[in-house]
Amino acid sequence: MNHLAETARLMLADHKGLLAMDESNGTCNRRFASAAIPQTEEARRRYRELIITTPGLGKCISGVILYDETIRQARADGIPFVKIIAGLGIIPGIKVDTDAKDLAGHAGEKITEGLDGLRERLRQVARGNRRGRRTPKPRVHRRQCARACPLRHPLSGGRSRSDRRA
Repeated sequence: MNHLAETARLMLADHKGLLAMDESNGTCNRRFASAAIPQTEEARRRYRELIITTPGLGKCISGVILYDETIRQARADGIPFVKIIAGLGIIPGIKVDTDAKDLAGHAGEKITEGLDGLRERLRQVARGNRRGRRTPKPRVHRRQCARACPLRHPLSGGRSRSDRRA
């Protein structure tokens, strides 16, 4: 079975759902402002940490879509969010666009941007880069993530079972 089909099968297993944690910093900050929460990266990190450390999350969620900032963040003790998520048996993914922008010549209409730079953003995530610095790759249990994690294959150099058979 190819990597994409296997990932889809795992995401649909056990009647679990997907969690979209891909709200942009602007959207998150607007929510925080309405609740008088500081609109800082640290406040967003703590908020996201609460979500991914929810007891039993892996029992009902099979995949999570992460915002670009979120996929590079770590729990307060330094463990990367991606490692925590994969350790729960949840497949981490990244939001592919970089937000909606005004469409030229069409007042009130928006267009999604970000696909042009997607390949490089995925490479950075797969390498574990954070603000241009090299950081250790999250280590995850191979059985849980080797076939399922879109961040391992093919961008990080990992090989799926079907690749090894060929």
